[in-house]
Amino acid sequence: MFILRNSIIHLLLICSLLSVSASEAGAQEDNGEEYKFVFSPSWFNFLGYNKVEGAFLGTTLKTTYTRFYRTSLMTSMGYGLKSEAWRYNVTLEHFIDPFFFRKLRISFYDETRSISEEFISDFENTLAALMIKEDFRDYFRGRGIYADYSHKIRENFRFELGFGYKEYYSLNTEADWSLLRNNRSFPSNPAISEGEEILASFHLKYDNRESVFIESNYWDIEFKIEREFKDFDFSGFHAKLERIQLGPGNQTMVAGILGAARTCGCHEQYLMDIGGIGTLRGYDHKEFSGNRIVLFNFNYDFNGDILQRIPFQRLPLYSSLRMALFFDTGLAWLSKEARGTVNSRTLPSGSRETGNSIKDMRSNFGASFFLFNGTFKVNIAKRLDRSTNKWYFTFRMFQLF
Repeated sequence: MFILRNSIIHLLLICSLLSVSASEAGAQEDNGEEYKFVFSPSWFNFLGYNKVEGAFLGTTLKTTYTRFYRTSLMTSMGYGLKSEAWRYNVTLEHFIDPFFFRKLRISFYDETRSISEEFISDFENTLAALMIKEDFRDYFRGRGIYADYSHKIRENFRFELGFGYKEYYSLNTEADWSLLRNNRSFPSNPAISEGEEILASFHLKYDNRESVFIESNYWDIEFKIEREFKDFDFSGFHAKLERIQLGPGNQTMVAGILGAARTCGCHEQYLMDIGGIGTLRGYDHKEFSGNRIVLFNFNYDFNGDILQRIPFQRLPLYSSLRMALFFDTGLAWLSKEARGTVNSRTLPSGSRETGNSIKDMRSNFGASFFLFNGTFKVNIAKRLDRSTNKWYFTFRMFQLF
């Protein structure tokens, strides 16, 4: 299978490179209309640094032929200087209808991946690893093929069907340098259960915004069902409900709850973690693990309505300062069938279950302070399960471009 797959990948990469050289000349048709290749290279989104690859250098290229404007070829390729390994992703994307409501996509890939990508951006994680030797992700190598079909039924409602094949490989911590903290080591990257997976999924998304460019009250709802076969045989579901509510003046409330469960999924790459950035902000990073989680987050952003009424505007940077209050609470635990097999594997270092009842929920409260429209952010959080626990400070910096 992978001999054929590699041949297809090489063909697509060659076509992409040829499209670059052909983009200037174009092609003259009999009716006098000129068609040409249009390509959009990007360097900024494909440069990184992490504990398993060290510095990762690469680029992405999107290629479209103007005659077939609904079809695009996206190629990404890069090299890890410490891992000494090439990684790539070749994706062919086609919109079935001229209104861009229905889309088919197929990807061939060999990538370094993480199960915790949604809680911290590539830019922020790279910055933390490069500056202070903090890597908030655990990694594995994923190689395979994935195809999906997405259909926007209405402007606010769409679903996706996906099917794929993936091979899992463990990765070791290879990087040993940072700009400011060379007296410590990166945490070890946990081993995963290696094997092959066949995946089928159904993903439903809904939000009732009239426009993404206009602030408004709206609901954001997602629901996903997954089914894994072959070496990893289990089912799972994931659900998210979020409410954005505009308050008086410039104030905004964002409240959300998410839950997820897998029938077993007790292998490292399928466990779900809470604690730290993006989850329970008053707890250690990935402090709790399980194949079942429930998490509630509440944020109330004053957007300067309070701080800017205090007459400190002459202080440096004060005019860009704003504040928010937050509260988080959640659970992470292992189901009975997972707990029966967990002795054959090791949970991440320091991780444990919270428990599976209301009394076992872990909670924290705190405040966030933002500078430059949220580019810089400081969270100050206090966990509520320890009366003597100190306040937990987290500094975050979001992408500038």
